[in-house]
Amino acid sequence: MLNKKILYTSLSFIIPFAVYLYTLAPTVSWIDSDELSTASSLLRIAHPTGYPLFTVLGKIFTLIPFGDKVYMLNIMSAVISSAAVSLFLI
Repeated sequence: MLNKKILYTSLSFIIPFAVYLYTLAPTVSWIDSDELSTASSLLRIAHPTGYPLFTVLGKIFTLIPFGDKVYMLNIMSAVISSAAVSLFLI
C-alpha cells in the first residue's frame, strides 16, 4: 500500500515536470516575466504585492550555474508547479 502511494506521488511529480520542461519558455515571455526575472536575479522588489517568496526562491535558482537566469527561473516555476501537483495526492 505504501509503495503504491510513493509510486503515484512520484509519478504525479515526474509526469507534469516532463510536460513543463517540454513546453518551457527558453527566455522572457509576455506579461510580468521580465519584471519578475529582473527582481529575482537582482533581489529587488517587483510591483505590488512584490512576490517575496518567488523573488527569494528565484534568487536561489539563478545561482545554479546552468544556462540563462531566466531559463532557471522558468525551471523553478516548473519544479514548484509539479510539486504542487504531487502534494495534492498526499
